[in-house]
Amino acid sequence: LVDIGCGWGALIIHAAQHYGVTATGITPSEEQARYVVAEAKRLGLEDKVKLIKDDWRSLSGTYDRVVSVGMFEHVGLHHYGEFLQKWRELLADDGASLLHTISRHSVGPQDPWIRKYIFPGGYLPRLEQIAFAARAAGLHEYRVENWRPHYARTLEHWSKGFMNNRDKIVDMYDERFAKMWWLYLQASEAGFRWGGLGLLQFELFGPKAELPGSRSLGPSKATQ
Repeated sequence: LVDIGCGWGALIIHAAQHYGVTATGITPSEEQARYVVAEAKRLGLEDKVKLIKDDWRSLSGTYDRVVSVGMFEHVGLHHYGEFLQKWRELLADDGASLLHTISRHSVGPQDPWIRKYIFPGGYLPRLEQIAFAARAAGLHEYRVENWRPHYARTLEHWSKGFMNNRDKIVDMYDERFAKMWWLYLQASEAGFRWGGLGLLQFELFGPKAELPGSRSLGPSKATQ
């Protein structure tokens, strides 16, 4: 398995620890890379978890599974074709993969305040933009889900955690940051709950993959 933009390594470490997966993560962050390597060593997973500190363009090889969670928002519209072509090159012909990203419904410009203060250079994709680039790269989408209600709940919990620790956050940064981050959390929750934000999960397969018939983990009670 390869996790493109693995962050702090939670997914690859969990996969290695609980499922015996040999997992590779890639991040350009020095701090994240050090943490993942140290955590894998602490858990005795050095033989299962590999970390590459670099840009996704440097990846090579073939993997049974390709995943990316919360990184596609930073790829940029003009790099979608290149990114998903690299994805296809990495994924085995009979492999399966998952692309998880925040999305938007609107076609107009994105919020200038968010772009300036929260996610400089970020771009939220629309569903059809991802589907077009994935098909052009030779990937087959099997299922697409929008988890927007779940992310609204996530942001609600983040907001509660933020307020419970607000004084600590002000001490770490300052009052200006705390006000900005609170506004960001509240606006984001509203966007997922009532606005035009979504949380898409694309299941993408190689051309020779055997597509699953269902998500059933076993026979139903009616057939037992």
